[in-house]
Amino acid sequence: MKARDIMTRDVVTVKPDTTIEDTVKLMIAHHISGLPVLNDAGEMVGVVSEKDLILKEKGFPFSVMKVPSLIDRMVNLEHFVEEITLARKRIAADVMTTEIISAHPDDSIGHIAWQMVQKKHNRIPIIDNGKLVGIITRADIIRLFAKE
Repeated sequence: MKARDIMTRDVVTVKPDTTIEDTVKLMIAHHISGLPVLNDAGEMVGVVSEKDLILKEKGFPFSVMKVPSLIDRMVNLEHFVEEITLARKRIAADVMTTEIISAHPDDSIGHIAWQMVQKKHNRIPIIDNGKLVGIITRADIIRLFAKE
């Protein structure tokens, strides 16, 4: 079985200058935990995931790099709300992961699953001739267990 057999072809994406607020709204509306970031030429330049929004040391309110201030911020509700308001105005380029692990439509599902495990990624973009043509998530692979 190949990537092209199970990939989602209608991929929800954002641009580097899309606000975090709009990025999160897309993630919620489409029930997804991450999405590719494409530049104006349609080239993939990164991925924004829930993990990026919550855990990265990018000046975001929940940065694990700033523990124990994380607890302080949770306790100080006024400061917490203030930081969330500022974070919404940031853009995808501020938090996206730029190390892109991708696959080709003809790559085997086994190889893609192996990449996910090895690189600890929840999604693998499928790139053909430099363009994003699909995406495969862990859920897509897990669904294979339920097929006849």
